[in-house]
Amino acid sequence: MDLTARHPRPGEPLSTVKFMVQSLAAAGEPQCNLQRELTHEGLRAAEAKGSTGGRRPDVPADRTDDVRTPCTRNWARWNPPANRSH
Repeated sequence: MDLTARHPRPGEPLSTVKFMVQSLAAAGEPQCNLQRELTHEGLRAAEAKGSTGGRRPDVPADRTDDVRTPCTRNWARWNPPANRSH
């Protein structure tokens, strides 16, 4: 089968090629729906178990203030205000 053949109108693909592409898309749609369903099912199961998605924080929640305080205190030293007199 020659998939490069064209209708008399240039640039318009043959209807058989168009039909084949539409058929492949229609055949793939149930797989996409199943995958979406399974993903949501897994997320709901994890939520019911108490798990939350995402990456674990590098610093535990009870130590965030220990880390933030020195950073904010030294911020002015690291980033002095711009000289605006110019």
